[in-house]
Parts: sequence; structure tokens; C-alpha cells
Amino acid sequence: RNARQLLEEELLAMYDELDGLRRREPETVEGEQQAGTAAAVPMTRAEYMRQQRQMSSSEGRTNALIEAGFAPDRAAWIVEREDALRLEAMQAQYEAQRSGDMEALSEAYRRSQNGVRDELADDEYERYLEAYGRPTNVRVGAVIESSPGQLAGLQTGDRIVRYDGQRVYSYSDINNRQLQGEPGESIVVDILRDGVTMQIAMPRGPIGIQPRQFYGR
Repeated sequence: RNARQLLEEELLAMYDELDGLRRREPETVEGEQQAGTAAAVPMTRAEYMRQQRQMSSSEGRTNALIEAGFAPDRAAWIVEREDALRLEAMQAQYEAQRSGDMEALSEAYRRSQNGVRDELADDEYERYLEAYGRPTNVRVGAVIESSPGQLAGLQTGDRIVRYDGQRVYSYSDINNRQLQGEPGESIVVDILRDGVTMQIAMPRGPIGIQPRQFYGR
């Protein structure tokens, strides 16, 4: 444990040095500067690593939730449920692998990924994600040429908030929503563009985008 801690400290020092040498430019969405909105500085690898270390303890997670506006008892309950659900998912995955039940294995994986998602209201879950430094919407990194997304007017930098009226927080959420309803039926996608809420219509199915990956939100 001590050796691992020393290695982590050395890595943090190296990341700090690299981040100091690298010019840190604010992360911008097309049009933000023209609109006069402040752009967020992306999280460095050292900052991200420190955050992950803090979130590895129950106390760190509880404090992060309290800082995000949760009452102390609610924050403690969420952390307890996180741990309980994680153990339940591990046991379910073990049993599914032992039995060879692929459907049960898929459900166990879904439960392990969702965590407390199904037990929190949308506004609570959004604050929960913000507390842990996770994205609260799906940022479009690229739009594939001639894809349904491009034909509907989707642009790089857009943030997808809802798909067919349902809140989405990750690209996997969008994939799940695409499988609901009738393929090809017209649905509405709510997006944020330069801080402005917009709606676009497209057929249900693959949008044709690549989500943007980065540290922080």
C-alpha cells in the first residue's frame, strides 16, 4: 500500500510538471466567445487523478455530495446505496457467469453501470453527477457526414440533453433510448447550443455522432 501511494504521488508530481509546461487553453464551444459566455478550463490529468483518489473513499464521496447541495443524511444514504448496489451487481455477475445466462449477465452489467440512477429523481441525479465531476449531458465531438444527425442539423459542440423527451446523461443512455419505440419514427432531440435550448427532429435510430471525451464536464 505504501509503495502504491508513493508511486501515485510521483505520478501526480509528473502530471503537475507536464501540465505546467503545456499551455492550458480554455475549452470552448463554437460560438461561446462570440456570445460572451465564460469558457470552463478543462481538468488536468493531475487534478483528475486527485479527484479520483478522493472519490475512492466513502468520506470523500459523502463530502462531495454535501458540497453539491445534498443534506448530510441524504448524502450518506446515497454512498451506502452505492456500495450495496455495487456488491449486489458483483454477486449477480458472478452467478450469471457461473450459469452461463447471458440475459442475466447483461442485466447485471446494466445494474453495475447505473448504480443509484434508478433511485434518484432527474434533478438529484444531475447534482449527483456534478458532485462526482461527471458529464450531465452528451457533448457531440463529431457528426458523421450524411448521417441522420447531420441531416437534422446537429453540429459539433452541441450538447444532447433529451432524446424523445427522456433525459440522457451519457452516450449509452442515447443507445438505450434508440432501441425503444418503432425504428425510423420521428422523434425530437433536445440540445444545448451556445447556451440556447433547441429542438431538432430526426428518425429513431443511430444518430451518427461521436461523443467527445475529456477530463471533467
